[in-house]
Amino acid sequence: MAIRSDDNPSQCNIYSKRLNGRYYQSNHKWYFYTREGPTLGPYSNKESAKQGLNDYLDFLTLASFTTLELYFKYTQKNKS
Repeated sequence: MAIRSDDNPSQCNIYSKRLNGRYYQSNHKWYFYTREGPTLGPYSNKESAKQGLNDYLDFLTLASFTTLELYFKYTQKNKS
């Protein structure tokens, strides 16, 4: 797995484990882990979860800096 410039090297094992098992099922619904922390879902099937991940990655790529800043501020606030 490639390390991004903003990655903490001590966290790479955690990232690697999560990416290897990125999708999981709970109560007949599918979810996926994100590298940034949040778990997203539910989706009705694994294929929908895979599409959700692609949509999430598109969001991260296309969103403005201000939108991403607000998104990460919100997700960090709800993490604790």
